Amino acid sequence: FVTLSIGFSSIVYLVLILLVFHSDQPSAWVVTSVSLPPVFMSAVGLIAIAKGNFRWRQLEIKSCLSYARQFIPISLISLSISSIDRALLLDQSTLRELGFYVVAASLTAPMLIAVETIVQISFVEVAATRSRTHAVPLAMRRFRLGQAFIILMGVGLLLLGPAIITLCFGTDYREAIPIFWWLLAATSMKSLSNLLDHSIRGLGQTNWALGSMVAGAGVMCIMGFALIPGSGAIGAAQASFLAALTSLLVLLVAWRYLFHIRWPEFSVLNHTNALEIADALRRARSSGK
Repeated sequence: FVTLSIGFSSIVYLVLILLVFHSDQPSAWVVTSVSLPPVFMSAVGLIAIAKGNFRWRQLEIKSCLSYARQFIPISLISLSISSIDRALLLDQSTLRELGFYVVAASLTAPMLIAVETIVQISFVEVAATRSRTHAVPLAMRRFRLGQAFIILMGVGLLLLGPAIITLCFGTDYREAIPIFWWLLAATSMKSLSNLLDHSIRGLGQTNWALGSMVAGAGVMCIMGFALIPGSGAIGAAQASFLAALTSLLVLLVAWRYLFHIRWPEFSVLNHTNALEIADALRRARSSGK
């Protein structure tokens, strides 16, 4: 159901962007549509719960709410960060530049939404593992698996993105292509951050997750005010990339400091790790037959 909801949300997101674009609605509607995929994901999740005939007792509901309370500050900051780039662009630049930015972002967002499958599964697995000795290697395996997925999807979007922009939005939006390249890099960094962020939350280290978000938001604000007035949408995309990179670096340092992870262990390009991913994919394919 998680995979179904995320796949469905990605499709709905692109359809909404195209419908709003071709219906001459104000750009605010396009920006608002960014928040709609989680709504569809939640709806599918509720349907899954309803079909499963779950009957939660009051004690279980109270326990779940108590556990979720620690994530409220992180969620609020995450919601704020998701709109900082557009807010700064709208304040510091023109509506035309915002249009280019939103068109470019509409092609990169499905990567973020799709990676959410691995992110959520990783969080549940890590949080459910009682032994940190087993939880940390598990989180690293999921991180490397996510890397492989991000690389494959990133290469596909890099090759097809410019053609999709021209085909779906017209030649007038060719200026969105260099913005798309920067946002694709930013989205890749953000996706990697989400993988580490949710796993470290599962291990109870919410302060580091919160710190990475605050650092990213700070860089976004500083670089946004510095770059957007002179460069417009490209400046906003560059600021987004620097903010996502900052959050990722904070989380990498956190994992190395807290759990003594060696740098090669983070990378899927490491020979041993690449073989591990290939073996996991073979087992998945065999089990699906």
